[in-house]
Amino acid sequence: MLTAEEDDIVYFPGSFGAVLDPSTRVKDRDEMRFGTGKWTRILIDATRNWNYEKVPEWGNQVYPPSSVELSKEQEELVSRRWKEYGID
Repeated sequence: MLTAEEDDIVYFPGSFGAVLDPSTRVKDRDEMRFGTGKWTRILIDATRNWNYEKVPEWGNQVYPPSSVELSKEQEELVSRRWKEYGID
């Protein structure tokens, strides 16, 4: 098993897959040798790491602010186009 920095991405080579998957190479479709195919599975840890140090420029938070606020004009534009977006 190979791991990336801080275990954000973990690879599991040689995992079982499906012999009918067209992305599986023909030579790896040997059910007697690989069971149901041979794949590499990937686990992606997309969670935030709260062990980082706090940053004064971000209001003494670990991560930068992520809130998105629309201007009054943007809100009005979206409201006018509701039906065009398929939202009644």
